[in-house]
Amino acid sequence: NDSKGNLTKIISFSRDVTEYEKLKLQYAKLESMIKYYSSEVNRLKEQKTDSSSILICESEEMKKTMNIINRMAQFDASILFTGESGTGKTIYAKALHDKSPRSKKAFVELNCGSIPENLFESELFGYEKGAFTGANDTGKSGWIEEADGGTLFLDEIADMPMTMQVKLLKTLDNKTITHVGGTSEIKVDFRLITATNKDIQQLIRDGKFREDLFFRINVMP
Repeated sequence: NDSKGNLTKIISFSRDVTEYEKLKLQYAKLESMIKYYSSEVNRLKEQKTDSSSILICESEEMKKTMNIINRMAQFDASILFTGESGTGKTIYAKALHDKSPRSKKAFVELNCGSIPENLFESELFGYEKGAFTGANDTGKSGWIEEADGGTLFLDEIADMPMTMQVKLLKTLDNKTITHVGGTSEIKVDFRLITATNKDIQQLIRDGKFREDLFFRINVMP
């Protein structure tokens, strides 16, 4: 400014961050490769030394399946199991949790097809005391909170109401939940495993399942 307070000059400092962003991407790729090779080393070790697997496999197809489970367990990505009823999706989900770095924390299983729609939100996200008629006097934590640090397994995910699909998507994006009747956000950290015996792709075309949620839960199918 001059002696009268008028603006006379602006000095700007700027930096080209293109190279920095490239380095960030390269680092992320290297980190991903390290995790992959580490999981491969562990898998080879288990093939030689692990004789106490949760599932005893004899057929080559089942051995291949369990090798995939063991490898997927090392990555914290969301997993979707698809298959007819009775094919063991719940058993595979539990085996995957037991092989994962989260194995010492809770494995929380919730069947989306068995919960009445009007209770779904309070069961999944918990509620504050007095949130609704019949609510516990002290409030209640939801299934997502119970799975904090561990694994949340949502069986029959295709039966989740659309309104809950929106809230689950928000939780996956923000890693936070809010109790029914509450205002404060609670941080959560869990691995999501889902399963269904239905054709989710068809449900998406019929407008009965959110495509954006499908992409979030189907990271490793």
